[in-house]
Amino acid sequence: MQNLIQAVIDTLYPHEKIIIQSEMNSGKEQATVIYTNVDDVPDDPVIFLPDAFSIKGARPLLHEGKQAALVKNNVVYLLFFANEKHPQCGDYLEKVLKQALPSAIQYAYDYREEIFKKAYTSAVSFRVREYQERLDENEREIEIKARELLELRRKIHTDRSALKVLEGTRGQWNRNAEREFQHLRKLVPNLYKEITLEDGQLAAFTHPVSIYFEGYNYQLGSYKVTIDFDSGNLTIDNLTDKFDEYDHPHIDHGVGCLGNLSDGVIRMLAEMELFGALQMIHTFLHSYNSGNAFINIEKWDPEYDEENRYEVCRIENRGYQCVECGDSDCPFYDDAFEDCFEDSTLDDCINCSYQCELGRNRIRRNQES
Repeated sequence: MQNLIQAVIDTLYPHEKIIIQSEMNSGKEQATVIYTNVDDVPDDPVIFLPDAFSIKGARPLLHEGKQAALVKNNVVYLLFFANEKHPQCGDYLEKVLKQALPSAIQYAYDYREEIFKKAYTSAVSFRVREYQERLDENEREIEIKARELLELRRKIHTDRSALKVLEGTRGQWNRNAEREFQHLRKLVPNLYKEITLEDGQLAAFTHPVSIYFEGYNYQLGSYKVTIDFDSGNLTIDNLTDKFDEYDHPHIDHGVGCLGNLSDGVIRMLAEMELFGALQMIHTFLHSYNSGNAFINIEKWDPEYDEENRYEVCRIENRGYQCVECGDSDCPFYDDAFEDCFEDSTLDDCINCSYQCELGRNRIRRNQES
């Protein structure tokens, strides 16, 4: 019967996570359907089991004049067995679940929202105290630690901004939590596969990430973005396709080099703007800058061959192109400036932004002649 229930639920609520089980124990975070198995199944399409469950405080659900289910909180208790041998049994099951599940789904949603709000407000309360303490401490330290002056002032600015945004009443925090929870729901499934909250940590799981770079679509794998509610610390882990210790061309051991997104992400995390931070992190994961990467994105090409890559590149590039590339690991890079000098004219050297020693000598000799 479980397969039949699952098929009906997939039709009615394809995007809802609903638990199906034959045991009484269940949590409150997900809508749950509990059914009873029948050993000796007669030929009837539906076998009613009015005494299958006795649930205090449950709301009875009548269908076609018969008590078909009990509903309490997020749980639907089916008081019948649907005989899968009969095609019409699925129609009956669908009608009952269509009546029973909306309130169970809403209860589970409300429960998850309440858990999120409690975690959110607790984290905000913790951060307000922490930011105030850090402000006091840093203001004292700035006078005696000149060598840390720049970093401390940056922390002060960040914390003061966050404190100004977060400071308020618990009621305001609750409203902020409700708004943030609603915003986060919009990220699934468009930007993220799933977003969960467990042990004070918000975890956002990405769909497989790919980056198109120089004519090739690199498959980097799926990521878990973790934000610690209390500290605001951010870690990004590749769950499927790490290369050595690198999770991404711009992520080393879970710590990302966010480039020009860094200030914005730090500010949003400090101010509990989780929705905006996760949007920016999604953009970051789908971007690549060869100029400041920890590791070349080509490493994620399963057919990548370091030596062969340089040989192929050498066919179409030499001289100035190699100087401009600047890859010191390339075996041809040592000859780049000499090749460039041989291929260029005096005017090329005068207009060149690199002004290498060979070029400067050429210009000087021309001026002296």
